[in-house]
Amino acid sequence: MPPEKHIAVPKEELLRALRARLPDGERPAFDELAKLMEGVASFDFLDLKERMRTNFLPFASGAKNQIYLQRTSKGLPTTTALDKKEVEFVSDVFDVLRASHYHLLTDAEWQIALAESFQLTLPMEVEWKYMDSRLLRHFWRTTPKRRELRNHLPNEMADRILVFHRGIGTARLKGLLIGEKLDLLCEYTVLKLVDALAAYVPKKWGGKKPDPPGAAGATPSASRATSPQASTDGGGGSGGGAAAAGPKRRLVASATLARQFSTITGRVTGGNYVASDHKFAKVVERVTLKHLCPSVPALLASFPKVLELQEPTFQEVVVVYRRAYPPRKPPSPGSDAPNRGKEERMQGILNRRNVYIKVFGETPMADVELIFPSKKVHIKPFQLVNLLATIVTALVTGVLMLARAGNDVSTGVLWTAASLVATRCFQVYSQAQTQKAQLQQDMATRLYDKMNDSQEGVVTAIMEEMGEQQFKQMVLAYGLLLATRGEGPTEISALDEACEEFLEDAFDCRIDFQVDDALPRLTQWGLVNTDGMDMLTAAPLSEAIETLAAAWALAYKALGRSRSDAIPTVDLLSGRASTFTAGLEAYRLAKNKSAAAAAAAEERKGGVFGRAKSRLAASFGGSGRDDDGTGAAAAAAVSAAGREMSFSGASVAGDEKEKGVKRTASFFKKMGKAARELLD
Repeated sequence: MPPEKHIAVPKEELLRALRARLPDGERPAFDELAKLMEGVASFDFLDLKERMRTNFLPFASGAKNQIYLQRTSKGLPTTTALDKKEVEFVSDVFDVLRASHYHLLTDAEWQIALAESFQLTLPMEVEWKYMDSRLLRHFWRTTPKRRELRNHLPNEMADRILVFHRGIGTARLKGLLIGEKLDLLCEYTVLKLVDALAAYVPKKWGGKKPDPPGAAGATPSASRATSPQASTDGGGGSGGGAAAAGPKRRLVASATLARQFSTITGRVTGGNYVASDHKFAKVVERVTLKHLCPSVPALLASFPKVLELQEPTFQEVVVVYRRAYPPRKPPSPGSDAPNRGKEERMQGILNRRNVYIKVFGETPMADVELIFPSKKVHIKPFQLVNLLATIVTALVTGVLMLARAGNDVSTGVLWTAASLVATRCFQVYSQAQTQKAQLQQDMATRLYDKMNDSQEGVVTAIMEEMGEQQFKQMVLAYGLLLATRGEGPTEISALDEACEEFLEDAFDCRIDFQVDDALPRLTQWGLVNTDGMDMLTAAPLSEAIETLAAAWALAYKALGRSRSDAIPTVDLLSGRASTFTAGLEAYRLAKNKSAAAAAAAEERKGGVFGRAKSRLAASFGGSGRDDDGTGAAAAAAVSAAGREMSFSGASVAGDEKEKGVKRTASFFKKMGKAARELLD
């Protein structure tokens, strides 16, 4: 699987490790800097947080079938206003999750997930029509890049639900697995025979080949595609499941698209889906029952053995969708629709505009269907075969009973035979339905356990998480630049690698650090300086604290002040724009102007000699030599100072002129001495 990009290390632990890299005297100042940086970064996203909460409120009310309260003087929302609000909300969620390093579930990953089953052994069919398609269709049409991204998503899913995932883990299942082995035995024997007969009949009699059992839109374990090895290696695929379960599509998006939308770029090579070549790409082998028991003899030999299965998991999954409603019908004559109150009409409008957002934890990749809101469960293959065998056995028994009766067949005998067949079939069917209901209950319990949060809680959580992720990226980049400032400027690529090595050494956290996400805001705020050639240096701690303190003062002044110049969400999250950009630029200009004024005042205070000394020092930076070693700068400075002194002397008369000449002679002696000292 692709390497993780989010820093899962707790903020406090990260700061503690960075403090250890600094001298003891700088640690208190670094703590102050970290608090200021976190506060300023949090304020930078304040408007975005408020906009997301405000936009989501009416759609959350529709999802919960609650009354949406607003001013009594305000009319019903228009279709255009609701369309704009819902697309803005989905776009913000999309960009925030991208900034938190979530990935959209791609078509290749979806096909890999369908290739096997793990804990959900029931044949299952996702009811796609339960989810409305108009919301996401409108969202994909908003920009060309989104339309391009839409082509890399599963076609049946792209317009119905957004599935984001982050983090890769491992799930294990250990036991005798008798039920799973029986299902696989049925698949290897009975269902293969049925498939062979289904393929033979059309060839013999002509006509269209029928679908195999359970293939009508469902994804039972018997109909799921198999893979030769079924493992996730090379940073990506689950062992060729994509090759067997779907077309071999090359999922290589442009660098801009991948950067903008966190699209997983990858390729299918030798039957394996390779999502990344990064050194920290995840390698989780998929160990399935088919992999351990590839044939009937191997399966029969494994019945008394305890087996252990293994499956990669998505550590965090976020879904966004809208529940579908039947088309609205025009009011019939005599109905009370025109007499409904404003609140009732508002509730009817928002019910159709509902939006659901949920987050799940630790979901096995092969059981990702669990997260979808509506699923249709079918009977397991072994139960189906058992039911068919029971019916056949009961029918044969009934026929034998009738045959023994011969000519003495009576209504009682017929009733007994029919009752025997019906009773036995009902027993098997009831047993299958009971087991199905139990498994559905287990699935509901598992879903309840995995769902971490929903609705407003998710919106708040993803915003807080995004802000913390941005802060950790910035403080890590700045802290390491500060710790290595004695070694000179650092290249961007070297800083990226240093951050990855630091996280690996300190926390055993192997990620693909995104230095490009941290630098824009650091450079805009003046905490990191660049020479324009990818060489970076950290601003001194005192200067960085002063800058962030000024930003915090700007934030305090901005509280309660409405801003019409809203920053695009993508630019804000990427760091290309900031709430403090203009204010900090004005602060730096004022600071430079103040420093220049102070220098001028100091120069005037020192008189002509002070000005000449400053000019002499500025000419050759205290080295005493030019680049060619001739000392021409010193001579030029002395000459300029002499001209200035002569002008000063010529501007007075009488005794003052004589005093001026003496001061000039004294001045030249001092300047000559200073020049000799510098030249030596």
